[in-house]
Amino acid sequence: DFFMTDGAKDPNPGYRLIRIENDSVHVYERNFNKQMLTRVLARPLHPTSRPSVSIFAPAPNAVVSNELQLMCTVPDSVPVHYRLSDGLWLPLENHAGKIQQTISLDSFSDGQHWLQIQVTLDSLNTWRQQIPVTIGRENPTVAWREKLADEAQVAGCIWQDKLFLPSNSGTLRCLNLHDGSMAREIRLPGSIVTTPVVHADTLFVTTTDGVCAAISPITGVIYWQEKYADAIFSSPVWYENRLYFGTSDNNVIALNSGDGKVSWKFTTGKHVKCRLACDAGTVVFGSWDGYFYGVDAGNGNLKWQQQISANPYFPAATSNPLIHDGIVFVSSHDHAVHAFAVDSGHRLWKHEKTPNQFGGYSSPAWWCGNLVFGSLSGHVFLLNAKTGQSVGTIALNSAEDPIFDPSPLIADNRCFVGSVGGRLYGVNLKKLAVKYQYQVGDGYIFASPVLAENKVIVAAMSGEIASIIIN
Repeated sequence: DFFMTDGAKDPNPGYRLIRIENDSVHVYERNFNKQMLTRVLARPLHPTSRPSVSIFAPAPNAVVSNELQLMCTVPDSVPVHYRLSDGLWLPLENHAGKIQQTISLDSFSDGQHWLQIQVTLDSLNTWRQQIPVTIGRENPTVAWREKLADEAQVAGCIWQDKLFLPSNSGTLRCLNLHDGSMAREIRLPGSIVTTPVVHADTLFVTTTDGVCAAISPITGVIYWQEKYADAIFSSPVWYENRLYFGTSDNNVIALNSGDGKVSWKFTTGKHVKCRLACDAGTVVFGSWDGYFYGVDAGNGNLKWQQQISANPYFPAATSNPLIHDGIVFVSSHDHAVHAFAVDSGHRLWKHEKTPNQFGGYSSPAWWCGNLVFGSLSGHVFLLNAKTGQSVGTIALNSAEDPIFDPSPLIADNRCFVGSVGGRLYGVNLKKLAVKYQYQVGDGYIFASPVLAENKVIVAAMSGEIASIIIN
């Protein structure tokens, strides 16, 4: 008998036909234009029966979390492989026809996947079976949820039992940590797109109207409020009785934290939007002029500068720098991570990746000698802080759910980070595994999560804010 294949895929008009004869398979090509039937392939058959294979895996309606227990009985000594969905084929150890192996599910998102088993009988014959596997991880416990009147773009500030949460409307909200209820509101000129800082019972905050204000976190009374620039997008930092921040008119300003008087100004080539970092008498920061600076915290004199990017479309050091043990780490918008000595500016290493692996504005966090980053590709990356070498990668969901602004929050061996899709992800850094995801709201999460005792608090641009209990 002849069996016709799909002729539409052939380059010439006609059909390919398959015929079984004399324990061989023959493929013929029929060309209608020439009314000819030509044999193009002949291969002997090796008839085999279905191999004796038994697979013990979770039932289709069972839900597994981070690992899958797989047991099989197969013919002795034959190669056996498995894969999940469209992943790589990986070998299973065949011990005299018995296979018992634990398969890690850490790199796979929640939902249904297909587990495929392949038994290779010989060079021409393989046998496959696929089984549906549903992955579902632990559900976070929600302490409380609230819906605010406007957008929350940046992280809040914890002080005692209160959360001070900025908003684009210029309202600084004071929420009770135990239930999310409103304690008070403080109205300032402009939008607040920076994270406040508290020191010695005084809260400092900057606004897009170029204002910096000192406020009582207890009563909400404004101690002083001054305009210092056209706009301020840089969160204030307190260091040795001074307050430091960058401005849209290319300056870094140091204030006396007691009365708000300017101690010094340092001018760069373009605006400074990042939160500055301070250590050993040095203030470090990146400017959109493509340079990273180290400035004397006492007098504002330049100590050193390093060019990170000459490309005006990829300005340097758009993230907030992180200082640890005399080294400053910063990610730049040209998809690189840099390490400099704080005192001298000496470049220790530079880690370059392909576009979308880094990029955006997610700042580094410190965990056990490693740097932890979010990325536009929807991954969390770990780099060795001493060498800049890659330590691990965790796929959160997909490239359609990138991490743009928020920096990871580290709590013990876990990482919490928000995404453009409005989700909060909980990641086990030791296992490089996603433990859970929680839909905070419909809007982007640009704000970094904050930690209050055993709760992670995160807000979305759609106005939703949630407090998640962690063990």
